[in-house]
Amino acid sequence: MKPLFLIFLGAILISATPPTEWSGRSGSNLKDAIAATARPRRLSPDPATFLRASGDIRCAFEPEATATQPVEVVSSRWWRFDSDTQRRDTIAADILNFVSGTGDVAALKSDYPPSTVTTPTFDNGHWRVGDVAVGNDVTTGWEPPAELRGDVARTVFYMLTVYQSGVLDPWAWLIATDTPYPGLTAYGIATLLGWHTADPVSETERRRNDAAEQLQGNRNPFVDFPELTDYLWGEKAGDIYTPDSDVPLPLRSRYRLSDERIDLYSPLVGEGAEWSVDGRPAGASSLKPRDLGIGLHELSYRLNDEFGRVIIEITQ
Repeated sequence: MKPLFLIFLGAILISATPPTEWSGRSGSNLKDAIAATARPRRLSPDPATFLRASGDIRCAFEPEATATQPVEVVSSRWWRFDSDTQRRDTIAADILNFVSGTGDVAALKSDYPPSTVTTPTFDNGHWRVGDVAVGNDVTTGWEPPAELRGDVARTVFYMLTVYQSGVLDPWAWLIATDTPYPGLTAYGIATLLGWHTADPVSETERRRNDAAEQLQGNRNPFVDFPELTDYLWGEKAGDIYTPDSDVPLPLRSRYRLSDERIDLYSPLVGEGAEWSVDGRPAGASSLKPRDLGIGLHELSYRLNDEFGRVIIEITQ
């Protein structure tokens, strides 16, 4: 027999099953459901630990520089007028809002919004800071490197969904509103959706999501399910979100009890494999997390002269 052990499952697979709470919703109701399921379950004490765990050792803004500190994508000071102290602390500590950077990067970008800079006051060939002209108005913003624009857009989508009210700082007004839905200005929607489309989800973002799940118990849903942006702010805005439930999704290392199903499928395993769950034949092509229960479970397979096993974890 030739063994094949699937031991790095969480690092190589792309997506999870969309939570059932999202299905059948649209517009503000869909955004509320995403916010409810995507919040941190606990706070990580150190964003630097998160970046090390995700392998971010180079500065995301200047590829030739070594990262020296985490840098916020969305300034947590945008929420400084929020009366809920615990909420402000959570926003400031949310590790999904950090990328690798330097002290100079943090100082230059300040509390400015990500945007398309029209007249730069700083430009090093990778990213820039300066004036942003929108109609007859001019404000200040920062423009990320091309290879970081999609990451930035998806981080903004996450922050303005999970913390979708109380955005009161004037620096936020270029891209954000203080109303839950849509939560983005027309300029913010056009700019960020453009970045999201031009710079698709990267392996770096997936590693960040895996590390965040380990450290604070949640993931950025706009990395796992990029199509959500279209239902909230794009051409499908207002349409009911109905995930394609017929397409099997690759196995991953962690599931929630509320997930719809666990498909016994992996691109690393050939078609026709016989699967067992905790030593018993699966008897189906998918499983329900609630039927298995919270905890660790062993999935094993046999296919001709190959066999292998995967340990998955189901959490609340």
